[in-house]
Amino acid sequence: MVELSTFIGVTLAAHLTFASGIVLHARSTGRDAGRWPLLTLLFGIVGVIGYVLAGDNR
Repeated sequence: MVELSTFIGVTLAAHLTFASGIVLHARSTGRDAGRWPLLTLLFGIVGVIGYVLAGDNR
């Protein structure tokens, strides 16, 4: 079984990576990232999906 601290660490690393990816993508495309990095930090892949589905039509 996975240790709780390992699970939390991997989850945190994934959320940070996703949020950083959103910021980098927004900067490279000239798009406003809005609140999606924060939402991604809180909700993980759900935030990424929201950012992708929102497109440029925030």
